[in-house]
Amino acid sequence: MEWYLTVLSLIGLFTFISLKSSPQIGLAIVVPICWLFPAWLILPIIENTRTIVATGLDVKLTVSAACLIIYCFLPGRNFPTKLVPTDFAVLGLIVAAIFSDLLNEGWSWLRLGSAYAEWYLPYVTARVAFQSRKAIEKSWRVLAVVGVIMTVAGVVESIFKLNLFELVYGLRPTEGASREYSRWGMRRAYGPTLNPIYFGVLQILCLGWPLYAALLAIKKKVSPKWLLLAPPFIAGILGTGSRGPVLGLVVVVVALSFYLIPRTRWWLAGITTVLLISSVLFFEPMVQLMEKWVGEDKRLGEVLIHGESSKVSNLRARFLLFEVNKIAFKRSGIFGFGTTAVSGFPINVPVGPVEAKALSKIKTIDNTYALLLLRFGYAGAGMFLLTGILSLWQYFKLANLYSGRSVGLCCSSLGSITFAAMVVQLSVWMPYEIGFPLVWTFGISAGLTYGHLHQKL
Repeated sequence: MEWYLTVLSLIGLFTFISLKSSPQIGLAIVVPICWLFPAWLILPIIENTRTIVATGLDVKLTVSAACLIIYCFLPGRNFPTKLVPTDFAVLGLIVAAIFSDLLNEGWSWLRLGSAYAEWYLPYVTARVAFQSRKAIEKSWRVLAVVGVIMTVAGVVESIFKLNLFELVYGLRPTEGASREYSRWGMRRAYGPTLNPIYFGVLQILCLGWPLYAALLAIKKKVSPKWLLLAPPFIAGILGTGSRGPVLGLVVVVVALSFYLIPRTRWWLAGITTVLLISSVLFFEPMVQLMEKWVGEDKRLGEVLIHGESSKVSNLRARFLLFEVNKIAFKRSGIFGFGTTAVSGFPINVPVGPVEAKALSKIKTIDNTYALLLLRFGYAGAGMFLLTGILSLWQYFKLANLYSGRSVGLCCSSLGSITFAAMVVQLSVWMPYEIGFPLVWTFGISAGLTYGHLHQKL
């Protein structure tokens, strides 16, 4: 009943906003609101005793699909058919996804629906919604508040051990893990997601709009009170106890400087290059420092990989996965092993003669790009990466063209959080909880690029 009431209420809200303003504004506002509803609020379709992931229709998928259908019949609708660079990459990604599953698993209408829901739906809803400056002006306040609600919930959970989403929608499924994890003296916050690191990435993806609000306030385009929205994200992301998202905050600051201040770009590029080289030269000391940061240095394990002994921790497992799955990566080919083969952990792909203990210790693929390589092969992983790079380029181009203006500030904010999220994807696989908003953010860059070409910005 909760699922039905939530979905119908959001569809009703979309219809109301669309009729009062425009269907584009309705999409721009309602779809991000869906992210506030937990991943475990689903309409079950497939029974699976191990997980609820991809076993039913969640709120954001259902509402987005329904709103997009209704959009086609509302006054003020339009269909931006002129293609921009990311459109070609997304189409390539969808084709690769469909081909991979067809080659590995045979024909099924479900394959087409899955590719549409995972890759095209979030992209096209954002692309259609953000075709003009008006869409930004009418929606940014709501989107900024959505982000703040998310991060405040994270602070409350980490300090008071109270998940606000569970109060309304029941306890989060543990997915075989403990209900409480602590780090840095706080309970790790899960928010509306199934894992603290997912929640941290989701907060980063929501940060773009409070950051945009703060930039508007600095430029004296809105009240100085909007400056107060961005700082809570530091506490909210710290509350997840996840190193990747915390470091992602640093990446946001650096990327924002790159987008906003042209004279810093060569300096930032040089410093980044030095840091990358240093991380390779001093890999072991840096890993030890990161382990000590969260106390993993006190509980290091040991595994045999191809006859050689290696230390293992949550952090080291992210690097060792490349060694454990080396043969699988080589065999993935152009179109990979398909979705079903990587739907659970450990993955069902030919890894070669690897010790059983190593597979049990390093069973997850905590790297989006690595998992996509195994799932969709070089074609799928390459197209996903190309989509992200082209999105960053589109944001960068618009930020330069509209420098100092509201559109330029918006593109700088969204480009920065997009880059940070893509960097953090190196340390986590991409469930729908973070995949949807990330691909949605790709779509905004396409919509705004289309708007620029048609002089709507």
